[in-house]
Amino acid sequence: MIDILELNYTFLFFLILLEVAVFLLLMNEMKHKRPDEKKVTIPLLLLTFILLVCLFSYFIVF
Repeated sequence: MIDILELNYTFLFFLILLEVAVFLLLMNEMKHKRPDEKKVTIPLLLLTFILLVCLFSYFIVF
């Protein structure tokens, strides 16, 4: 049987990994774009914010 605590830690690990990947992608986008080309980064900023909210809500719940 799968332990719930182990499943929570696995979910947390992949959530943190996804957050780091999106953040690095966002930093790469910001570094190589001119100021007028940064409209593409708005969805990445939104995704980063949503993932951070998920991460902090995970720590509040568990």
